[in-house]
Amino acid sequence: MISTRVAALLFVLSILLLIASQLMIKWRFNALGLQGEQGHGLWLTVRHAVVDIGLWTAGLLVLAGAAMWYAAMTKLPLSFMLPAAAIVSPLVALGAHVTLGERVTTAEFVLIGLIAILVGAFGLIQAQK
Repeated sequence: MISTRVAALLFVLSILLLIASQLMIKWRFNALGLQGEQGHGLWLTVRHAVVDIGLWTAGLLVLAGAAMWYAAMTKLPLSFMLPAAAIVSPLVALGAHVTLGERVTTAEFVLIGLIAILVGAFGLIQAQK
């Protein structure tokens, strides 16, 4: 059995790997020209995904993050983990803005952050019941 300290570290790492994998998938799709409404179709996207090392790496990040999440779940309560995971959305939006140059207005970022805060607060309230 793992300690609470190790579980907390695994939880944080799982969140970071999720964020990194989402940004990496978006980056690779952009680089491969698979973004937007260009109607590439499922098979072209799958063909690119099968041969692109960046997408394979992103997939491995997803798997590693999931393994860490489940390991953390053995020690940490879900009533804590799920609300705390609400931090993913604002961090992905910020990461997309900073690393991929995606446009995120101040109002959009404030609303994303507000939703994450409210979800987290709701989860904490529920956890205390």
